[in-house]
Amino acid sequence: MSDPFSFGSGKKAHAHRSYVNNLRAAEGGDGTAMKDLGVMFATGDGVPNDYDEARRWFEKAAAAGNDDSMVHLAVLHANGWGVPRGYAEARRWLEKSADLGNDGALFRLGELYRKGLGVSPDLGEARRYYEEAAAAGNEDAKKALEGLKQPRAHETQSEETQLAWFESSASQYGGLCSLPGCPCPGDGVEIPVGQGYLYIPRSCCEFRWDCRSMDELATKVERLQQNSQYVWIPGHGVVAPILVCELGAKKLGIDLAVAAKDARHWWATSQVPFRPTPHAGEREIPFTKSGTTSQAEQSGGCFIATAACGSALEPEVDTLRVFRDRVLRKRELGRLFIRIYEQVSPPIARWIARHRVARFLVRRVVVSPCAAIALRVSRNQ
Repeated sequence: MSDPFSFGSGKKAHAHRSYVNNLRAAEGGDGTAMKDLGVMFATGDGVPNDYDEARRWFEKAAAAGNDDSMVHLAVLHANGWGVPRGYAEARRWLEKSADLGNDGALFRLGELYRKGLGVSPDLGEARRYYEEAAAAGNEDAKKALEGLKQPRAHETQSEETQLAWFESSASQYGGLCSLPGCPCPGDGVEIPVGQGYLYIPRSCCEFRWDCRSMDELATKVERLQQNSQYVWIPGHGVVAPILVCELGAKKLGIDLAVAAKDARHWWATSQVPFRPTPHAGEREIPFTKSGTTSQAEQSGGCFIATAACGSALEPEVDTLRVFRDRVLRKRELGRLFIRIYEQVSPPIARWIARHRVARFLVRRVVVSPCAAIALRVSRNQ
């Protein structure tokens, strides 16, 4: 299925009429010719690409009652081509076109409601629009309805037994180690195709729960960007698997055999297992959607260490988390300490996170020395 909010590259707007003939017909009041001129300017097909001129012709055609031009105006607004970007205005034009019976507009309205673009996601409303479009013969709507009939993996399996996959593009030419602060040289060592280690944070699984494909991921990011100035929305943590070298994998403390196996599968299939990468000594556990994705939770409750280090991916945080799980949780006094720490540390961590000097001092004086001691103790357990 092609992008419903594009003009496409395979269709020639002036296949049956030249620019001159279209212009002559448009000046005579022909709405179809006005629409075709708009498409020509929007795609640069036979004329220079000019979205302002495209919009002008689409608006003329819409005023003449051409329903296809209203769909094209929606495409301009959905992408911000020559106009301020906004799905609300795109929806307004689609509704006008749908009122005239345009099946393409009905299908696109279904897409807006299915993906939550400019509206709250509503599968019931999406289905209604798809059904109307399909009844009018729209093939894309028929395919969309078939897709709605296929339940998602987490709707048909218990969360306790689910071990699915999600899509994540892999390069054909190798990659670079992408772990921030990795001790490998330069900006990251080159990792050939089929090699390296794949780190899948829990935050990645949280973010990808409702978007198994790259198209769904793009839609989710686009929807979040409507309410944020950032490319990746703060608070969601790491939202993609990370390809790392052996030094990076050891720094993270992850299970090398599992991470290497995941990397090989990812290189070959662009598929990633739907579970966080286990740490050394841990077993693989299927992901369950059972909590939030704050940085502290991603680090397993190491609130102060995460605040001081600035990321749940820092080695000190992982070391302290492993120490907590392997040492403290096995002892009554350790479990008491964990309960007290998790009650009193969040406000302290929030204060540390807001002050740069405090972050530096706490990491240098408290977190790093504690992590060094914890590492030695954990290795002896």
